[in-house]
Amino acid sequence: MAACAAAPYGHARTLFSVASTGGKREVCTNSCSKASNGICEDGRPTKGKYNSTITFYMTYCDLGEDTTVLGPIHFLRGKDVQVRVKAPIVPTFMNFSFAYTDPKADYDVSGSMEHGGVVERGISGIMYTLMKDRCIKKDGSRALFVDVGANFGWYSMIAARLGCRVIGYEPVPLFRSFFTFSTHINDLSGLIEIRPKVVSHERGKTMKMVVPSKGIWGTAGIDGLNIDRAIEASMEEINVPSVRLEDEIKEDVLLMKVDVEGWEWSVIQGAEGLLKNHVVENIIMEYSPGVPERHFRWDEMAATPQMLVNFITKYGYRYG
Repeated sequence: MAACAAAPYGHARTLFSVASTGGKREVCTNSCSKASNGICEDGRPTKGKYNSTITFYMTYCDLGEDTTVLGPIHFLRGKDVQVRVKAPIVPTFMNFSFAYTDPKADYDVSGSMEHGGVVERGISGIMYTLMKDRCIKKDGSRALFVDVGANFGWYSMIAARLGCRVIGYEPVPLFRSFFTFSTHINDLSGLIEIRPKVVSHERGKTMKMVVPSKGIWGTAGIDGLNIDRAIEASMEEINVPSVRLEDEIKEDVLLMKVDVEGWEWSVIQGAEGLLKNHVVENIIMEYSPGVPERHFRWDEMAATPQMLVNFITKYGYRYG
């Protein structure tokens, strides 16, 4: 059985530290034949099953990491970001492990996972209903889930565990590192493709994103339009290239999720070719009214309501 190569930054031989007891479970032995591929076949507590008496596991080194590989955990620890791993409350047949951070830093996704064991329970339930028994088609091929604004990858994990292929767009390196780590520890890299781009109505444009260091991390977005400025925190600005969905996705989609903090109108404008030429059976989308108004971006003010009208009149959707 393969083992994980030692991490190069002072936590060699330790992948998970048991938070409730302070004990450490050694899994890194420097004997992994795949030490440089970023994935370790023996890097989960009891082969992925968590002790029910332990709330969460602290994570210190990357799967399959050695001195030639700097993976997502190395990146996060370099930013002094805490990583916790927990088994969420989901149906037994789709059990998975989910990486998140200290809920005192991220009130939203991490707070929900820490205290409730699930993220956005209502929306997760709707997604489960729409996708259960639909991911694997009669011919054996897999239906596609497109996750725009994937964040830590919660919905992508659900889709992949239900058997769907996943294309997830997450331009923020901080969030993408959690997403990548969860993908690896659940052995889902064969189903999940993570693309580090902003989805927009324009292709090849450099877009500025603003990411808060505290509060609701998920409000990170284009120009920081939906960040709660009442929460005192530093902001990180990053520049990311943009793509259009109609250039990226050229096949039918079982479900597309869009959660981009007021930028939804731009995503849908750039998906016109996809929506016209292929079947996108279901769309789950966050509606963020008032975002352009608060920033006096009058040219964008009518774009969101027009998008909602177009779903019905132009693309034939109904709201459920």
